[in-house]
Parts: sequence; C-alpha cells; structure tokens
Amino acid sequence: MDTFLALILALSLSASWGCQLPHDWRPQTEACRAELAEIIVFAKVLALHKESYSVYNYLPWQYDTDLFFSAEIELLMLEVPTGSRFNVSGLGYFPCYSYTVMENNSYYFFL
Repeated sequence: MDTFLALILALSLSASWGCQLPHDWRPQTEACRAELAEIIVFAKVLALHKESYSVYNYLPWQYDTDLFFSAEIELLMLEVPTGSRFNVSGLGYFPCYSYTVMENNSYYFFL
C-alpha cells in the first residue's frame, strides 16, 4: 500500500512540473511554447511597424525602446483563405538580432 501511495504522489508531482508560464521572462523551449500556445500558425511577415513604450509594451530595461515592434503577417496555411492577414504585436523583445522577426521571411508563430 505504501508503494501505491508513493506512486500516486510521484505522478501528481510530475504533472505539476509541466510547462507553465514564467513569473519573470526567460527563454522557453519550442515544446514548451507549443504547449502554452492557443494556436500555431505558419505565416510570412509582410511589414514591420515600430511601437512606442506604453503600459502594454513593457520590458525590464526601458532604456532600449527600439526593440518594440509589431508585424503584419499573411497566413500560409491550407486551412485559411489565401491572403488572410492580421497584425501581431509584442515582437522583437530580444536584444539578439538572430531571435527577431524580419520582413519577407516566413515563421511559425506560437500565439
């Protein structure tokens, strides 16, 4: 019986260690992002738009507001009509250029 209780306890603890939103920002694995996403889309970035610092755009380091931008994207998936477009905000929060979104490139977005 003790073994059974230990097994139940171990299973309940391992379930709580799943992917969770971080209390403070940190990089996440692709698997973690996929688990937290409501929808995953493949889209081409058509245009980038600068955003200014505001209540909705906040970074711990406020001195570098050049990192705020939104993107107009076109969905490239078979399930949606051709030419479906919308804007995604909150992009570019990384100081490293290799992690930013660039025009005329296609990406998987975890939304």
